[in-house]
Amino acid sequence: VCVCVCQSFPKCDFLLDNEIQGSGFYLPELDEPEHCNAQNTALWELHTLQRHYHPVVRRLAVHLSLGAPSEGSAALRVDLSRRSAEELFEDYSVRDMTFNPAVAAPSTKKKDHFTVGATLLDAELQRRAESILTVTEETQLDFTKTHTPNTH
Repeated sequence: VCVCVCQSFPKCDFLLDNEIQGSGFYLPELDEPEHCNAQNTALWELHTLQRHYHPVVRRLAVHLSLGAPSEGSAALRVDLSRRSAEELFEDYSVRDMTFNPAVAAPSTKKKDHFTVGATLLDAELQRRAESILTVTEETQLDFTKTHTPNTH
């Protein structure tokens, strides 16, 4: 739907980047719609949706963020661009607790673990850490010797 709107009504580009609009901030909490500066809103959610877990949502968000181009690397595949919003919703619904496309099985390869070692510490910090860790003398703290009660 958003793709069709952007392609049919090119002036909707200001929803993606509102720097061309006048001053004022969008205030959605206001009761009166004419005073909320709706013309100064932007589709900031698209930035977050570009990192969505579902690949189709990511693809659509990137496509819209780049102004819904009809060709190039950000253009939609033909199977996505020719379908209605209802068809997309039905095809990618998680109603049956399944994902379309299916989620890949986890990798069996063990990942390298990051270990903290001496390579992360500079020489002075490494020397101080070693000197603290090698203290063999146990210190006894006795606060009763230095504390004298007030007799006033």
